[in-house]
Amino acid sequence: MAIARVNWVVTTGANVALTASTAKSVLGITSDSNKTLKVTELGVGFDATDATKAPVLVELCACTFATNPPGTNSTTVTAVKQSGTAATDDNSAARNWTTEPTVLTVLKEWLIDSNKGQFVIQFPLGREPESVAGQGFVLRCTSGSSSTPNVRAYFEVEE
Repeated sequence: MAIARVNWVVTTGANVALTASTAKSVLGITSDSNKTLKVTELGVGFDATDATKAPVLVELCACTFATNPPGTNSTTVTAVKQSGTAATDDNSAARNWTTEPTVLTVLKEWLIDSNKGQFVIQFPLGREPESVAGQGFVLRCTSGSSSTPNVRAYFEVEE
């Protein structure tokens, strides 16, 4: 018998400002201690208006949240249930860390144009990044030198 999964979406809900050449965790989510999360889709968009600026390095990171879990040195956001059986929200999410969470392990990375660049990826079934129970994911962005775009981002996850 298959285990029923619940699908959640979590967004930044507001612009997160990037500082030139500085890595910033813009969005993160962690699971309950006895559950895992799969990232099924993620998206980011930037609002810079100068096409001469360097691209933004976007990294999907696994995160233990050994320090600075969602809500600590970050702004708490609420995951919204999209589908699945009746279940309570056993995850925690946040945006805009002022002190980076640890321990981050880069899983995937992309260079995206900061000049109104947008990126959306749906991971193939059976190949979605999956967290360790009680851990989660962070979307970290590093803008190029002299580039300070704002970013909006989201995760769709399956619990």
